[in-house]
Order: sequence, then structure tokens, then C-alpha cells
Amino acid sequence: MTDEEIRKVVHGAVEDTLMHFGIEVEEPRKMQADLVFLRRQRLAQEAMGMRVKIGFVVTLVGMGLAAVAWAVKNSIGLGSQ
Repeated sequence: MTDEEIRKVVHGAVEDTLMHFGIEVEEPRKMQADLVFLRRQRLAQEAMGMRVKIGFVVTLVGMGLAAVAWAVKNSIGLGSQ
């Protein structure tokens, strides 16, 4: 086989593989746009996950402080009986 024949066979195999995965080889710009969109979605999800984690920690700290305040209040006799 010549180099040109090998290139044609490899090119065809790569195109077939990409099309099998649903990637349109004739329009690479659309694929790039899809990948950009997916990256933005992933970054937004990671940012939202971080916000949820921060909110959870803030809630736990607030509940802990409220529990300490309630325990101190009851231990010095200011709680209702």
C-alpha cells in the first residue's frame, strides 16, 4: 500500500468512528460550539455545587451557635420552666 492509500483508509476509519459516536465530521464548528456549551454547563454546575456546600457549612455553624446559646441560657437559669 502506498502512503496515500493508507491515509484514505485511516481517514475513512476515523470518519466512520466519529459518525458512530454522533459527531458530524462535515461541520466541526457545531461540534466545537457543543463542547463550549458543555464546558460552560460543567463550570456552572461546579460553581453551584460550591455554593451549596458553603450554604450547608454556614447553616451548620449557625445551628451550632444557636445550640450553644440555648445551652448557655438554660445552664444559667434564664430558660423558661
